[in-house]
Amino acid sequence: MPLAAIVAGGFALRAATIAAGPGYPFDIVTFQRWAARMAAGGPPAFYDPSQFADYPPGLLYILWPLGMWPGGPPSWALRAISIPFDLAIAVALFALVSRIRDRRDALNVSALYSLNPALALAGPFWGQVDAVAMLPLLLSLVAAAARRFALAGVLAALAALVKPQAAIALAVLVIAGLAIGAKRGTWRPLLLTVAAAAVTAVLAFAPFVPTPEKIAALVRDATSPHPFSSLFAFNIWALATGFAVPDETPILGIPIRLWGVLSVGVVLALIAVRLWALVPRNVGSSDFVHDLATLLAASTLVAVATYELPTRIHERYLFAVFAVLAPFVGLSRRATAAYVIFTVVLALSVLFSFTHQEQTGVRAPDVVERTLFDPSVLVVVILAGLGAAIALVTLWARRSPAVAP
Repeated sequence: MPLAAIVAGGFALRAATIAAGPGYPFDIVTFQRWAARMAAGGPPAFYDPSQFADYPPGLLYILWPLGMWPGGPPSWALRAISIPFDLAIAVALFALVSRIRDRRDALNVSALYSLNPALALAGPFWGQVDAVAMLPLLLSLVAAAARRFALAGVLAALAALVKPQAAIALAVLVIAGLAIGAKRGTWRPLLLTVAAAAVTAVLAFAPFVPTPEKIAALVRDATSPHPFSSLFAFNIWALATGFAVPDETPILGIPIRLWGVLSVGVVLALIAVRLWALVPRNVGSSDFVHDLATLLAASTLVAVATYELPTRIHERYLFAVFAVLAPFVGLSRRATAAYVIFTVVLALSVLFSFTHQEQTGVRAPDVVERTLFDPSVLVVVILAGLGAAIALVTLWARRSPAVAP
C-alpha cells in the first residue's frame, strides 16, 4: 500500500468518526467558548481568573482563528483539528522508519498508526486534540537523537504547551541531558534543551500577559477537577476500586490518591535510572539509532506509567503511547503485542466512557452491554493492558531498546 493511500485511508477513517456521532459535548462546548474568548479579546483577556481555562496556550493559538468563524466554529471543525496532526505523525513515522529500516517496514508502521481505529475514536470522534501535542513530542525525540538539542527543546516545549501530559518528552530529554553531562563532562545538550524550552514557553505565554493571579487560576483549573480513582481509564485503579470513586478513599489507611502518587513516583524513578544507564559514557558508542531507540523506549514507559498508576486519569491519556511505541512494532513481538493490546484498551475505554455518561445522550446497544461491556470482559481487558505494560518493562529492563535490526 503506498503512503498516499495510507494517509487517505487515515483521513477517511477520521472523517467517518466525525460523521458517526456528536462528539463529547463538554469538550466541544468548552473549545467553542475558548475560541470565542480568543476572538473577542485576544490573548491578553483570555486567562480571566473568573472563567474556566485548564489548558496552557498551545491549543489556544489554533482556536483563535476558528473563533472568527461566523456564528462560532461548528462542532465538526473543532473535532477535525487533530486530523492533520495525526496524519503528519503517520508521515513522520514513515520517514523515520524508512531511514533506519526498509520501506516495507516503514509503510507497515505508518499504516498501523494512520489506520488505528482507537486513535480516531480518541481524537475526532470524541473531539479531543492529543495528536496536536504528540506530533511535536515525537519530533522532539527525533531531533534530540540527531543532536539538534535546541530544536528538541523547542518541540518538547510546544508539546507540553498543548497538553501538559506531553511534558513526558521534556522530562526524558532532561534526564538524558543530565546523564550526558555527568558521564561525558559536556553540559551543552542539557543547557541547549532547557534554554530553548524555556524561551519557547516564555514566548508562548507572553501575549497572554501572565500575572500571578492568572497563573494561579490556570493551575487551579488544571488540577482541581475530578478527584476520582479513574475517569474511565482502564488502569490499576479501575481494577482495584472501580470508576469515579473518590480518590481520598483509603486502602490500608492511606488514600488511594497517595498510593497512586507513590507508585508512579517509584516507577518513574526506576525508568530514570534505566535511562541513565542506557546513555553510554563514550560518545563513540552513541549514534542516531541507539539514541532514538533509548529516548522512544523511555518515553513509552513514562507514558504507560502515567496512565496505569496515578488516580484522576482519563481514558484518552493512553493516546501518548502510540506514536512513540510504533517504531518498535515489527522488530519485537512484545512491543507489537503491546501495541495491539493498547489499541484494544484505548478503543474500548473511549467507547465505554462515551456511552456511560449522561451528557452524551448515547447508550450502547444491549448486546454490547452484555458482551464487550460485561464487567468480566472489562477486567480481562484491564489485566491485558497491565500485562502489556509489564511486558515492555521486562523487555527493556534486560536489553537495550532497538528500532533497527
